[in-house]
Amino acid sequence: MERIIHILKITIPLERGISWLFKNEHVMKLKQNYNLSDIEIARKVNCKTDTIKKFILDNRIPPHIGEKATQIKARTVLEDIDRSCVIPDEVKMLLYKKANTNVRLYINV
Repeated sequence: MERIIHILKITIPLERGISWLFKNEHVMKLKQNYNLSDIEIARKVNCKTDTIKKFILDNRIPPHIGEKATQIKARTVLEDIDRSCVIPDEVKMLLYKKANTNVRLYINV
């Protein structure tokens, strides 16, 4: 657990060079393997809870779609949306939904 927290402390402040997926995997390991909440992770990593929440995949996206998206490398679209500083959060949610729909069409789910 301490190693994962250390990795997040270093990588979360980096805006470029570290993928959203990398940060997501580490945050999810803390949540699933160590039952830490978003608040606990944020406190341990020394960042805001909203920052941690950015690295949690929207739970409205079914797990099998997320896995397929990873396989076809469609997550880069989600990463680009998430990284954008000019797209309002309300619009980001619409774009996430649109990206999810496109992935479903692409993999014929």
